[in-house]
Amino acid sequence: MDESTGKWNITGIFGQPDKQWSNISSNGETGSFIDTSKIIPFTMSGSYSKTQYIGYGKAFIIKRPEPYSFYIEVWGSQTLANAVLSTVQIEEDSAHS
Repeated sequence: MDESTGKWNITGIFGQPDKQWSNISSNGETGSFIDTSKIIPFTMSGSYSKTQYIGYGKAFIIKRPEPYSFYIEVWGSQTLANAVLSTVQIEEDSAHS
């Protein structure tokens, strides 16, 4: 949450400038991004570390029962990323509605 405005803003989830945001919801709680850092965080060594993929993803702020955020990021071609990301669904836990 942006302390100065009291509003949620998904673009602050990473704290890194190399994300290009799009499709940000009007309430600022969901959005899509492109990671242009070209650094795959889980493959810092070996042959994959030299691969110049771009990451595509979605990020979400969930406010109930406790505020937290999460993101899904796919490294690969945009076709692959679109195929994976289109299957992502966020479901509300009925116990906390």
